[in-house]
Amino acid sequence: MVRVILHLSLGVGLFFFQILVLPLNQNRLDLLSLLVFYEGSRPFVYTAIFLAFLLGLVVDCYSYAPLGLQSGLYLVVVSLARVLRRQLNLQYIVPQILAVGLTLGVQGLLQSGILDLLYPAGVFDVKIVQFHLERAGATALLAPPGFLVLDWLDKTAGRYFLHYKSALSGTEKLD
Repeated sequence: MVRVILHLSLGVGLFFFQILVLPLNQNRLDLLSLLVFYEGSRPFVYTAIFLAFLLGLVVDCYSYAPLGLQSGLYLVVVSLARVLRRQLNLQYIVPQILAVGLTLGVQGLLQSGILDLLYPAGVFDVKIVQFHLERAGATALLAPPGFLVLDWLDKTAGRYFLHYKSALSGTEKLD
């Protein structure tokens, strides 16, 4: 449960960092999708689904898209991460870049297609597709250092918060 709270608070912090600090017209990173992909590639599938759903709802509350669109797209990211985790060895840099780039490219194309179906005013434009592909590529290049930082956070949080034995000193005994 602590792991879910840690990743959820990290996701909300990344979302607000992305909105408030990074310039809107030059923003080519999708940090939340990277976090959701990382969580989806881990063995805890229910944690990944829960995190993807909640982070998607947070993003949906601040966007003009219909409620549930980002949650559904993040669930697609989790399912693609689960599939690609079995096909590629995500311990190496090149498979990480390929898997994240492919997943976020599919996510961007699905988002454009769904919004074009809902609002048939020409949302599925070449510039929008180019934007999503650039975003997928830039985020994919950030995947290896991002995964290293997230692994480090998991190990650090696991050392201090997830194991109840680490809170006890060596002289105390468990019941």
